[in-house]
Amino acid sequence: MSTGQIENLERRAVEERSQLRERAAELKTKVQHVRENLDINRNARQYFGPAAAIVAAVGLLFGYAFTGLFTKH
Repeated sequence: MSTGQIENLERRAVEERSQLRERAAELKTKVQHVRENLDINRNARQYFGPAAAIVAAVGLLFGYAFTGLFTKH
């Protein structure tokens, strides 16, 4: 191999390493973002009110329907 080919290969190796580092950093950022989005404690705190309201409404509807089975209308 000539020195020109070796220098070309070394330059390509440096570029590839740089791209790998960038991709690894990007992947770490994405993984961290997904972990934050799937955090159960954070989601429970954030959506507790709406979830409680929905569960209460469904419970009220089922309770009303169940009570209707035992009463005459």
